[in-house]
Amino acid sequence: MSYQAELDLAKSAALKAGEIIRSYSAGAGGRSKNSAAVCVKSGVDLVTEADTHVERVVKQMIKDAFPEDIIIGEEEQAECPMAGQDEPFPSGRVWCVDPIDGTTNFVHNYPFVAVSIGFMKGSIPRVGVVYNPFTNSLYEAAEGSGAGTLLNNQPVRID
Repeated sequence: MSYQAELDLAKSAALKAGEIIRSYSAGAGGRSKNSAAVCVKSGVDLVTEADTHVERVVKQMIKDAFPEDIIIGEEEQAECPMAGQDEPFPSGRVWCVDPIDGTTNFVHNYPFVAVSIGFMKGSIPRVGVVYNPFTNSLYEAAEGSGAGTLLNNQPVRID
């Protein structure tokens, strides 16, 4: 089975998320524009206005394309950390979104952050996209594509 539609959506959503993430960045030498809007969600985990903005946009893009799919967002879950822990993980069509993986780096203006978007069906990962908007590195993989893992449309090789 091909998951090209899901892969294309995940890539588009990741690139859009990257635009948003960059818009919140101060650039070299400064803190992120939203560093004053940082909240601690649990322990040492941070959440920023950029996190929630990116998650809202990505989730809407997924809902527009696949309205019946389940979407699990990291920040939405953070609002109620104990929610769903006793429930089994959904086995249908499920998207998992981490809007800014590396929020602490983002807050301190380190360029080591990424948006991560995954798609699962039948509890098995089928599509994965990870995009770092500061290095313009887009990793992608999809079951059935025959391409393996790609970085900026080039095969990833391990020598």
